[in-house]
Amino acid sequence: MDAAPDAISQTDSAALLPPRFADWFATRGWAPRRHQLAMIEAASQGQSALLIAPTGGGKTLAGFLPSLIALGDLP
Repeated sequence: MDAAPDAISQTDSAALLPPRFADWFATRGWAPRRHQLAMIEAASQGQSALLIAPTGGGKTLAGFLPSLIALGDLP
């Protein structure tokens, strides 16, 4: 799977995506999409969010990434 057309650079996503998740994307040759990072940002600020994206746009991963990141931070 190639990086999505709306994927942003690793530098831009580094602030939101913890290293273990950035590595997960990178080892697959992927990059997070803008809406996936927007969901992480909203969750980190305690905001609610509604995501609308086309089929195959990565909505499920966008919805789970904030929870996975939070679980990854647990001891």
